[in-house]
Amino acid sequence: MENRIRINHVALWNRSEKNADIFYGELLGLEKQYRFTLDAELAFKIFGTRQPLRAIVFANANYRIEVFLSDRDQLQVPVINHICFEIKNREQFLHQCAESGIERIVIPRNGGQTVFIRDFDGNLFEIKERSNDSDSGSQG
Repeated sequence: MENRIRINHVALWNRSEKNADIFYGELLGLEKQYRFTLDAELAFKIFGTRQPLRAIVFANANYRIEVFLSDRDQLQVPVINHICFEIKNREQFLHQCAESGIERIVIPRNGGQTVFIRDFDGNLFEIKERSNDSDSGSQG
């Protein structure tokens, strides 16, 4: 059976970089790979907050975790937690989502599109197109 969907990354919230370093770096043994910041405009389009969002990416050979940092209480932080899926034929999948009444968030960005969907209960998923070359070694 073809592996149609694959997890690209998981994004979670943490109160501090120190907490993230201890948990993801020391306890889980993931390498801190890079940092990025979503500007306030993009953060609003994706997550509904008008604050820039800082994040750190921890990873190993098998998976990535994007850790968004905010010292605010989690209940005051917008819903940042999400899973990112890689899907063959993203457009067909998004069409199926539309037919099923699934909310789509499509943001023009860097000459392409950043795409999220929300399930019926508000859970957030980022949807990326899986390239053919990422199929090699994908069994498991």
